[in-house]
This record gives sequence, structure tokens and C-alpha cells, in this order.
Amino acid sequence: MAAGDFSASVANRVNIALNQMFVDPITQKEFNLPFDTTRALLGAQKARSTEVLEGSKCVGVKAYFIKAANALNVSVSSDCTVPAGTELESSSKNFTSGVLAATSVQIDDDLCDNELTFVELSAAGIRKSLNDLRQYLNNTVIIPALTAGAQANLDSGIHSDWDATTNSPRIDVPESFFGWEYLGEFKAVAENNNFGSDFLFLSGRNFYQDFFNKNYNVTDTRVDGAAAPFNDHNMFFDIRHLDATLSRKSTFAIDTGSYIFWNTVINTPTPMQIQERRWVYTIQDPTLVYMRNGVATPVQYEVEYEKACISRESALNYLEYKHTYHIKLLGGFQLAPTGVNSETGILEFSSVAAV
Repeated sequence: MAAGDFSASVANRVNIALNQMFVDPITQKEFNLPFDTTRALLGAQKARSTEVLEGSKCVGVKAYFIKAANALNVSVSSDCTVPAGTELESSSKNFTSGVLAATSVQIDDDLCDNELTFVELSAAGIRKSLNDLRQYLNNTVIIPALTAGAQANLDSGIHSDWDATTNSPRIDVPESFFGWEYLGEFKAVAENNNFGSDFLFLSGRNFYQDFFNKNYNVTDTRVDGAAAPFNDHNMFFDIRHLDATLSRKSTFAIDTGSYIFWNTVINTPTPMQIQERRWVYTIQDPTLVYMRNGVATPVQYEVEYEKACISRESALNYLEYKHTYHIKLLGGFQLAPTGVNSETGILEFSSVAAV
């Protein structure tokens, strides 16, 4: 029952079925694996940007970042002049859009034993493709960028049991410190590395047991305040992918103005036929949004659809077709230019048995 032809109205029905799948609790897990690093960072980013155009086509963005200046030392004026201060540094950089991730899925045109319709199969195939694109963005683009962009420690008052030298820029921390009692120390290190007031913590298994217990003990009067520190910190967890990708247990402190994700789109949500049996259009991710200049915006993907003859059936001599959806995530993920003291706004703390 999978036989079908593509059209603008069919695309709309596919999108409806796709969104319904994301609220269905019994759908397959491999169609919706977690992408918690991506979700946390894209939903918190503070960088601003404007589009860079060539003609009417967006080819990238110009991103703007505000950084702290050096210490302000101003003497009192003895005349009518206004004492000069240290100039606030505002940096901008042009970033070129590219293909962040791409994948294709094919659907058979005519399977007699298939009880799913063409629309249902298309929605399932696209859903799996979006899952794969999010996994690639999370595990191959963003997590490696964080560890590669971590800054060397600038805090001279770092705890004496922590080692910020041996594996610098990574800070090695004894595993006993990854409990709620020491969250204040991690925050102090971040602030003394010239982070702004708006930063988040991203962790794999570090801290997670305390966080997990907190969710069950929050109303238990026997718990000695374990819930409050997590409630007071901007703490996110990627227990599925962060440690596995890095091959170590790590926690990041990330200034939310230290990076930018942007999303480039070429086509529109209305499918446009560009050749016989070939269409282009865009679709929105049902679950992933990013902050675009302070506005929560769904991530969009470019879709190319094609129906192509692949063979002729031998017994009844009819043509057999494949439907192909090629889906691309366009845009980029980049870190901000370094600050006046080589700050990047990213610190990595790794759990070790002992320092």
C-alpha cells in the first residue's frame, strides 16, 4: 500500500503525520534518540547575528559578541575634561554557512505486503532522518567543538586538589568533588575565569546521581538541602552522549555568549516542483529550537524529493519506483573570538580518581 505520488498537499499530510509521531509514546526509540547537548546550548545562546546576503541568497551570518574590557583605572579630573576609560570591546565576525549534516532515506513505491500508506512511510523515513541529523549535530559537531575550544584556567585561587596544569586546558578534578556540596567551587572558578553572569553547566554522569536523587527527595524533610544548589544553578545533563563522545567523564561551564548556532534556509515550506518528479521545500524540526536574536525559532531543514524508476517488474512487466527524500541541515556552529585574556568562555572539568 506504499504506492503514491508526491504533491504539495501530500507534503502537508506527511508533516502532519510527522508531528503526530513525536507525541506518540510508543514510537521506536531509535527514531528519537536524545540530543541534550544541542538542546541545552541552542536554547540558551545569547549571540546576536544578521544575515550576510549575496543578491537575495543568505550565505552566512555576521555575529556580534560583547566582551569585558580590561580593568578600568580612571584618575579624577582636575579640569573640564572627562577622564578617558578603557574601551569596551565589541567584536563581530562573519561566518559562512555550510552543510552541517545531510542524509537520505528511500521508500519503495509498491510493496504488496506493506500495510502502511505512502504518507505514513514518508513521515517515518523523515523522522528517522531528522533523528540522524540531530545526532550528528550533537555528537560530531557541537561536543567536539566544546572540548577543542576550552580555555586554560585563569583562576589563581583554584582548589589545591584540582590540577589545571597537567592536561591543560582541561582541569582534572577528583571524582569526590562532583557532588552538590562543591557546586559553589565550580561556579567560583568559572567567574574567576572572566565568565559573564549568564553561563550554564553541562555534564555527563558527573553530578547526575545527586541531581537524580534531588528529584525524588525534594519534598523529603530528611534531606539536608541537596535540592537547592541544583535549583540555583543552570545545570544540564547529556548522560547519553557527552562522556561517550569524549571517552571521559566531563563537565563544562559554558558562557551562553561564547558560541553561535545559525540556521540557513533556501526554499520555503511550500513544495516547489523543479523537474518532473522532483520537488524542493523546507520542514521544521518538531522538537528542536534555537534562540535567534532572543526569539525561540524552530530549526529548519532543506528537503529534496525525487521519484525515480529503478527497474521493471519481471512477472507483470510494470515499472518500479523509489521515492527518495534528501534532507540537509544548513548553517553553522562556531565559537566566539577569544577575549582580551584569551578567554573562550568554555571550561572543561574532567573527573579523575586522584590528582
